[in-house]
Amino acid sequence: AIVLGLRDLVHEVTGERPTEEYARSLIGTPLREQFRIYGFPDADARNAEYTARAIEIFEIHKDSERPFAPAVDGFLDLVRAGVPTAFVTSKSRPEYDGFAARHDFSSRVRTVVTASDVLFPKPHAMPVELACRRLDVRPERAVLVGDSVHDLRSARSAGAYAVAVGYGSGEPGALRAERPDLYFPTPQ
Repeated sequence: AIVLGLRDLVHEVTGERPTEEYARSLIGTPLREQFRIYGFPDADARNAEYTARAIEIFEIHKDSERPFAPAVDGFLDLVRAGVPTAFVTSKSRPEYDGFAARHDFSSRVRTVVTASDVLFPKPHAMPVELACRRLDVRPERAVLVGDSVHDLRSARSAGAYAVAVGYGSGEPGALRAERPDLYFPTPQ
């Protein structure tokens, strides 16, 4: 849904349609940064307008969005075990709210840190540090599980363990090149 939506939005704004691979490579980058990367006119000044339009287009493609059952099951196992959990996302708060409304498992997380909540989003340490403060967990005791290089870099910057999953949007070779503490090619 994100890749389809981004490709449509970029085409609408710039007249160009990025490849699926390129759009996928930018997942994990906040929309406001993607608007700059894609060369949107007046990207900073028109961020709110572009974000609103992106959300409208994502909604058009929402039927192609599917929760990845093994990942959801693993998350719920952690919740049931009493592990403090957070979602640390590059989505803005409005983007995340749309996601959360469609996926009831998201209500089980203790806290959410979006790109709207921090001055410096992933790959900066700030989102991971904020999640840790909210959970009352020291970063060196935290584990960030992610499918993008931005996730892994954010974890490292904060001093948290970095676990890469090769079954998400990230390219496995790029994830391994980040030298995560652990790499899981499959949920099993």
